Amino acid sequence: MDKDKVHVDFSAFRFYKRENGTEEIVVADLSDFAKRCMAYEKEHPDAGEEEFTTAMKPYQKIALGDGSVLYLNHFKVRYQDGIKDGDAYFEIESVDISGMLLER
Repeated sequence: MDKDKVHVDFSAFRFYKRENGTEEIVVADLSDFAKRCMAYEKEHPDAGEEEFTTAMKPYQKIALGDGSVLYLNHFKVRYQDGIKDGDAYFEIESVDISGMLLER
């Protein structure tokens, strides 16, 4: 793997919950949200940030298995895809995601 590329598993994305000097890992499946974002970007290549944010708003709430909900408030993924040497490829360059965890 190219050293500048990032391996990301959106089906088991790890967030770090920091509270009172402790850190806990929260795992969330963001694969559906990530696919929707990339599809919207392809279908609307000239969409501005505000339009994109509005379109993704209905999907930013991710239910976690323990009854808590993760609200994504920032999702930015730089990637490249296309055809290289006759083969389809998809490479992630960087990921910047944050959210708020609401617990029951």
